[in-house]
Amino acid sequence: MTEPIRYSINDPIEKWQFDALLLDAEPADLNEKDLEYIEKMDLSYVIYDPAYLFSPEGEEELRQLFGIYVLAHYRNEPDDLGIIADAPHHIIRAVKIPSNKIVCALQIAYEGPIDHETAKELLKGGKIPGNIIPDRFLKHNRLVEFADTRGWRIVRIATHPQVQGRGIGTWALNKVISEARSKNLDWVGAGFGVNEQLLRFWIKTGFLPVHISPDRNPVSGEYTVLVVHPLSEKTKKLISIANKEFKLKIIESLTINYNDLELGVAKIFLDHGPSYVIDKDSAKSLFSNIGIERLWIYCLGPMTFEAAADLMYRLAKVYWLLPKECRPNLQQIDEYLLIAKILQGRSWEGVAEELHLKKGAVIERVRSLACIFLEELLDIGRDYEPGIHLKDLKTTKLFL
Repeated sequence: MTEPIRYSINDPIEKWQFDALLLDAEPADLNEKDLEYIEKMDLSYVIYDPAYLFSPEGEEELRQLFGIYVLAHYRNEPDDLGIIADAPHHIIRAVKIPSNKIVCALQIAYEGPIDHETAKELLKGGKIPGNIIPDRFLKHNRLVEFADTRGWRIVRIATHPQVQGRGIGTWALNKVISEARSKNLDWVGAGFGVNEQLLRFWIKTGFLPVHISPDRNPVSGEYTVLVVHPLSEKTKKLISIANKEFKLKIIESLTINYNDLELGVAKIFLDHGPSYVIDKDSAKSLFSNIGIERLWIYCLGPMTFEAAADLMYRLAKVYWLLPKECRPNLQQIDEYLLIAKILQGRSWEGVAEELHLKKGAVIERVRSLACIFLEELLDIGRDYEPGIHLKDLKTTKLFL
């Protein structure tokens, strides 16, 4: 097919549309010299004035910026150009190399503070245009002091497709954080459809998750996550509290809302950020003598997982709530088993397929986890003498 459906070949209206809306925008081609600049991280952080980008002198750079967004698979709309041009709370930043080519493009929105009356309405479920991070933070974390803060939400960040995975995005994020700190902002945040690679990108630069959508986006098929990097002492406290609550929410919800959450994503959620306040002695007090004996007989072999599933679920929760230095020493595959089988409640067959193991190997590996927890967390070895006398009976505390 050579002739367009809507217009004739070389129709001037279609050409005007492509020019005006940057429908044919592409990033600059990078040559060998450009790749040398990137190898040396010879980069510069650019603060753009929209008036320059929309001038004849700046049009080529605008096309490069927008072309990077297009190839990064952002769902671009014509309104996006208008926002870049004159939205008062949106700003544009970029990373350039000495040849004046753009290798990373960023769009950032100012958010907050929220006035007291609006904050009260948000806490009751009201709505507000923009201000996505303050809105979700107040509604889901209920910490009213966050309304007084001001920050930047990174709306888009995209690296030139020829040089992705070379640290340019991380370099750009650190520059954004430094600039935000120089402006005395309280935080930098972002929201995105979560996958393991993208989540690692944000986590390694000091961002912490504070919210996840209750269901998958119907278009992208991904859960939406909000992450925040605190800059002020006040927000450090608020984000620490919010992240602890987020972690507990994930642990408690993996069986209900998030039993299809990717294992790598769940592990990053549970592994990063401040630990919940629980120590080994507190963990031991959550198991009665009867519970410990049930775990012991399951570890020994006669009892099935299903007969001890409640205790294994409790142990899995304890494991992720303990500080790392207090946890039993498990391999990554064992941590995936804690998530997939015990917290998410997936079938043996489903777990075996996910982890590329045989079903029998998965069953025995989970059983071995009971033995590890008994020995390293509850101080019970295989030489334990079974049987409980009434005078020695210890009941468990209510669990968390």
